[in-house]
Amino acid sequence: MANEVIKALLAQEDFQHGRDWQKRLYPAGSVIFNLGEESRKVYLMLSGEVKASGHVQTSEGKELKPSFKTFVEGEVFGEMVLFDHLPRSAMVSAVTDTEVAEIDGQSLLDYMDAHPEQGYRILSAIVRSLVGRLRDTNEKLFSLYSWGLKAHGIDKHL
Repeated sequence: MANEVIKALLAQEDFQHGRDWQKRLYPAGSVIFNLGEESRKVYLMLSGEVKASGHVQTSEGKELKPSFKTFVEGEVFGEMVLFDHLPRSAMVSAVTDTEVAEIDGQSLLDYMDAHPEQGYRILSAIVRSLVGRLRDTNEKLFSLYSWGLKAHGIDKHL
């Protein structure tokens, strides 16, 4: 699981608190990062609960910010920046008072390169986490697609 592998990394002498990562406290309701923000930080939940929200604009021009994922202790988020270097694809905010380990993405990549065996374990844990989220997203997407077909009566013609 990603939390055990990342927690082990945080305990390494050559991955230093204050240089490569630091603990951050976020009070309930505060934003950890915004949609579209440029950042290279990866986060490990130490305590509390955060939610990831998107941005949707309806055909009537109404703006919605639906929450689509909640993260709790032990989960990693923000890791997509390690792979694509693009702006954040969601807003993440604290639901409760929250403590995270904020990890510098470049320091993490450098550490993984310098320690390939441990780097493989870290990468494997992150990929398993991402794959699980992709499967959940697929399930939600197919459910939403089915709902849309039924709502518009299209399912009767298939």
